[in-house]
Amino acid sequence: MGPGPSRRSSGASCWSSSISPPGQRIATMRESSDPGWRSPGRTPQRFPVPEVVLLLLAGCGCGHRQAQSDEEAAVPVTVVTLTENALDGALHYSASLEATQQVDLNSRVSGSIVSITETVGIDGEERELQSGDPVSLDQVLATVDDRIYQAQVSEARSGVDGAKAALASSEKAYRRNTTLIEDNVISQAELDQSKDQYDSDKAQLARAEHSLHEAKVQLSYCSLKSPFDGVVLSCDVSVGTLVSAGVRVFSIADISSMEAMFGVPAHVLVGLKEGQVLTATTDAYPHTAFGGRITLLGVSADPHSRLFDVDLTLPNPDRRLRVGFVMGVRVPRGDGAARGLPVPLDSIVRPPDDPKGYAVFVVTDDDGTPKAGLRKVSLGNVVGNSILVTDGIQSGERVILRGANVVADGTEVRLTH
Repeated sequence: MGPGPSRRSSGASCWSSSISPPGQRIATMRESSDPGWRSPGRTPQRFPVPEVVLLLLAGCGCGHRQAQSDEEAAVPVTVVTLTENALDGALHYSASLEATQQVDLNSRVSGSIVSITETVGIDGEERELQSGDPVSLDQVLATVDDRIYQAQVSEARSGVDGAKAALASSEKAYRRNTTLIEDNVISQAELDQSKDQYDSDKAQLARAEHSLHEAKVQLSYCSLKSPFDGVVLSCDVSVGTLVSAGVRVFSIADISSMEAMFGVPAHVLVGLKEGQVLTATTDAYPHTAFGGRITLLGVSADPHSRLFDVDLTLPNPDRRLRVGFVMGVRVPRGDGAARGLPVPLDSIVRPPDDPKGYAVFVVTDDDGTPKAGLRKVSLGNVVGNSILVTDGIQSGERVILRGANVVADGTEVRLTH
């Protein structure tokens, strides 16, 4: 069995570490495919006189459809309402959960899978191991056909037995000759010859025992065992599958504790320390806060996002947390932390008259008709999948999220959920 520990790659595991700087996330405004939509500065479409007449005539008979046409012309958008306490006095980051220890069990010999360990399912019937089943240290999980390897062990054992017999004979001859040489019964050459044979047989026995050891090791590889207490993440074979050395058979993880990985900018990193306690939440258990300690602070920033890795280790004795859960990690603010209203990064656009500036669209309804209003804004720090707006909008305004890249200032909009 060959456990192959997997290690996460830097920066990419958590959501916040994958967020690009604001300038790279700005959606460019594009014209709507709706022919009735007009962008600022666009020349109105002109119709020949006969076509205008036909349109007027058609309109005379369809006045009752005007309300429906106006509703269809409005661009559907989703909004987020800004609040002063959206960050609850702290910075919030999205993190992905991984097991503190995870390995792939690869077959180290070639052959057919002849058995997979069975367990009792929830229906009381026995079944083969599958994802989510607990396993214990040194538990046999699967077996490869070992008949060839048993034969190799038997052959190697015979070789050892033969080498031992040869060594016993040559040793006896050598000891006898050492006595005879003292009585001048044999020559020195005969003694030397028996000594050489004795040394050769000792070396042959050592080689035979090494071969037997290697054969036993290969035989032991036919039983794939769990390297620790954990759970099955995946089983990639079934009985009868032909595997070769290096092919993954199981993936096992120890989820007694979990690691929440996320990225923070430098000004946040310097306010953290290893061993510091942070809390994290997940939508799977919305009313539960999970406490953990920082076990790693990155020493180099990701070259693209410029964020530093932070690992938060969360105890998981009841195994409620699972690999792949998305956690929201709360990081207390420092006194020098930047302030502002958090808005989703996807809502930031470029204003038409300032290709280097930033703006958002808010929903206004001064005349009773919801419309998109452009607000130029100043941006602060990236916080998770949001960015702080330090100027240009106020708490309570409704910022357009979905649809921000297809509306213009004054476009009629229709709120959707």
